[in-house]
Amino acid sequence: MYRDLKQYSWWNNMKKDVAEYVNKCLTCEKVKADHQCPVGELRPLEIPTWKWDSISIDFVMGYPFLPRKRMISGS
Repeated sequence: MYRDLKQYSWWNNMKKDVAEYVNKCLTCEKVKADHQCPVGELRPLEIPTWKWDSISIDFVMGYPFLPRKRMISGS
């Protein structure tokens, strides 16, 4: 909501004001709950008896693409 709103207007403490509004908004709370996925059960990895006995990796998927803003540096 903040990103959409800041395209059209801006004021001091805008981000804080928008966050407070969204936290109090019943419609926002209902919409947010509909789009959240239930989290699966978290299980700790077993501690190996010897180093390099077990190797694992976590794959994180589903992050939205965020375009990078170009930084203009002054000389």
